[in-house]
Amino acid sequence: MSSSKYLALPIVSLDAYAVDLNEGYGVKNDVIVSQILEYGALVDPEAAMLHDHSHTYYEDWRLPDTDEVNHLKATVTDVMSEIAGRPYTITESWSIVLEPGQSVAAHSHYVHGAINPNEYFAFAYYPFAPEGSVPLQILGTHSNVISSTISAPVSTGTLLIFNSYLLHWTNRQIVDSIRVNVSGNLAPVNPTTVSNDDWSKYKKES
Repeated sequence: MSSSKYLALPIVSLDAYAVDLNEGYGVKNDVIVSQILEYGALVDPEAAMLHDHSHTYYEDWRLPDTDEVNHLKATVTDVMSEIAGRPYTITESWSIVLEPGQSVAAHSHYVHGAINPNEYFAFAYYPFAPEGSVPLQILGTHSNVISSTISAPVSTGTLLIFNSYLLHWTNRQIVDSIRVNVSGNLAPVNPTTVSNDDWSKYKKES
């Protein structure tokens, strides 16, 4: 029986992206790590970013406003815009300095009230992740039935991008070293504002 009789209607399509920023992007990892550790400022527990999204609260460090950090954020924005084929912007950003033996609780960055949640992404960049550093765990579920977890290995220079509503966490850092990451949320410059799904490509021509 010819397969042309059947029209596939895609329901779920989710991808996470890994990008190596070590070469060709001008990101100064050593400088960024030094600036984060020197700044040493935890996120204000009353900050708006903590109320708007499901962050990990006590673990988050504020990022210093430096040329190197701003260049990294601009690079992440450019990479996301290239992946999506449309302009994106970073709405919030912070850092986590994971000490040996520490972990990061399971959480998401779900954007409440978004017309199209698939347009919103989270990112994690690792300016310092020595060999053996604990990977990032990302859980994907759908239909309340099927779930799958990917273990995304990280090393110095790794950028991970994934849908913001996906639950993710980090198990214990078992190597005898800190692991530093810069995380944040990415939103489209022109997000969907009207719910109007286009099913025209599924309609038969008259």
